[in-house]
Amino acid sequence: MLSIIFSCHVEPQRKSRDILYLKTFFLLFKKHAKKIIFFLMVGDDIKNEILDLIKDRKFDFSFGLHPHKVELNKAIAICTKSLGLKPKFISFGHWDYTDEMLSICAKNDIEIDFSYSAYKKNDTYFFKQPFDAAGIKEYPVACDPRIPINPLTSYYHFFLAMVLITLLSFSNKMLHLTFHSYDLIEQGITAKVRLFILLNLPFIKYGL
Repeated sequence: MLSIIFSCHVEPQRKSRDILYLKTFFLLFKKHAKKIIFFLMVGDDIKNEILDLIKDRKFDFSFGLHPHKVELNKAIAICTKSLGLKPKFISFGHWDYTDEMLSICAKNDIEIDFSYSAYKKNDTYFFKQPFDAAGIKEYPVACDPRIPINPLTSYYHFFLAMVLITLLSFSNKMLHLTFHSYDLIEQGITAKVRLFILLNLPFIKYGL
């Protein structure tokens, strides 16, 4: 059975840099929260504001760290202090990382990185299976075959995701798809409908 992993990069809206929309954002996933890993942004102009916004709210979801323009050990420490838990998953901002950064993750008990993408690694593929890298697991994101597939922002990417799911549906493969939290605001009802379809497919295993 095909396993689909959705990674959601939880970030401020791009133009306004607003994060208050996240107060209601997670309510959209009350039924499907276990099907998605939410990567919480730390660093850049937001610093730890997203963590502060949600730390006292009771959400039953899987989370990971999403560092942007911040020293990695500092980002891990901020996340651990704010949420009272060490992150087990990570996805680097702009899909940009080095093997040295993965080694730091391994030393901090982070188990899986979700940042491998074709264009950043001079690679070409539609999907790639997990592999070991610098002491942790790497779960590559599906690509088109260069840019990460985001089915919420592009009709072509949504079509491509559905084709890959159909072709792989009776295999034991893993398919990693991604989107941003702000996509559901910027793309409106179209993004919500696409995500609803993708989260309710038959004969699919969701999550890790």
